[in-house]
Amino acid sequence: MNILVCVKQVLDLNQIRIKADTGEPVISGVPYRLSEFDKNALEAAITLKEKHGGKVTALSFGTSSFPPRSAWLHRLPWRELP
Repeated sequence: MNILVCVKQVLDLNQIRIKADTGEPVISGVPYRLSEFDKNALEAAITLKEKHGGKVTALSFGTSSFPPRSAWLHRLPWRELP
């Protein structure tokens, strides 16, 4: 079984600050992380792979001005998904 999991980078909501004078969020410099929903999907895919065999592939994309930050995928407990 080959499983494709689409993942996206999201702002770390715990790092967003609010401007006191305007009430607007400050997102400049806020790091990105793996969406919790996508993390759950990866975990489910790995469980299926372990049960039935196969391969898990994570897919993400971005533009040249906003490239995918796949480094967070490498920091997850599963570094290789054969």
